[in-house]
This record gives sequence, C-alpha cells and structure tokens, in this order.
Amino acid sequence: MHTTKSVTKPVHNSLRKCRKECGLKQTDVARILELRSAAIISRWEQGVSLPSIRNAIRLAVLYQTMMDAFFMDLRWSTKRELKRRR
Repeated sequence: MHTTKSVTKPVHNSLRKCRKECGLKQTDVARILELRSAAIISRWEQGVSLPSIRNAIRLAVLYQTMMDAFFMDLRWSTKRELKRRR
C-alpha cells in the first residue's frame, strides 16, 4: 500500500522541553514507551508527527504533566478559532 505524504506545518510543542526537564534522552523515552526507535520521539518533538492519544497520555505520565501542556500554542489557537466560529 502506497501512501502519499502531505506537507503540513510542524505543530509547535513542548515535548522536548518536558523531556529535558525530566533528565531523559530520546533513547530513554523510546525504551520506556517500548517504541521501535528514538527517531519517533524526535519526529514528535519537531512537530513533524504527533503521538497517538495513548502515547500522549503515556508521555504525560512519564513527564508528570498534563497532556495539553505539550501543545499550549495549539490549544490557544484552537480555542480562539472555535470561539470566533460561535
């Protein structure tokens, strides 16, 4: 099955900051979450791709924070957009 890549703007997030505050390396997080590679963590931190809901919850537990703390800019812009549409 062939999938086409869509070019989207990276989603700004604080995943890297949260990881660093916990003193973890990308390889540590990948190992703890039992992911295939630390490259997955890198893509999430760059905003190239997003973690699934399950993995976002797991990251929040690991980093001892709330999930929406990772994506505050997205949360606020979405809130403004939905408020404008009402």
